[in-house]
Amino acid sequence: MQTARVIVAVDQSVLAVGDHHTVAYAVIGSERTGARPPRGSEEDCAIHLATSADWRQLVPVQVEIEVSLAAETLIAPDDTWQMDGQGLVPFRTMPLQTMTGLEDPAGIDLDLSLPPGIYRYSAWVRGRDENRACLEAWLDTMTADDLTAPPALEEWLIQLALTDQHDPTPAPIPQFTPDEIVGLLQARRAVDGRG
Repeated sequence: MQTARVIVAVDQSVLAVGDHHTVAYAVIGSERTGARPPRGSEEDCAIHLATSADWRQLVPVQVEIEVSLAAETLIAPDDTWQMDGQGLVPFRTMPLQTMTGLEDPAGIDLDLSLPPGIYRYSAWVRGRDENRACLEAWLDTMTADDLTAPPALEEWLIQLALTDQHDPTPAPIPQFTPDEIVGLLQARRAVDGRG
């Protein structure tokens, strides 16, 4: 089993784990909490997480991958974790990344070496309700001089297992350069009034 752990600054309640080409499109498309792949789009190769985090809260995300085709089931973690979603997701280009609503659309690479393919996933969360309550209390008392959110109480565990299913869709050819994606995000935020 391979494991990678990153801490990401989550903004606008957007958090996804996906392949390095398509996860940026999830943010450009303003995907929000609770969405689950597959969504019918050939470009959506990301697991969209229903996060409570916002205001650049630092959220730990751990990804565990079993690349043996013999792994039929994903083992549940201890009972402090709550199941948030499960299903199948294609990863067509590597590396995997975590992605949030920040200005950097390239995401944070997960240091994992694995083959493209269709993966079974389980997404687990703990501390989400506590974090939501903490963030709401902070928003009620914050001033214009204090825009630093409290540390996140939320954390994620994503389990992946490679399946033997065939993905008929070829890996996409990048449509935009990283600079063009930054421009698209900035333009979208300007239209939405988020600066």
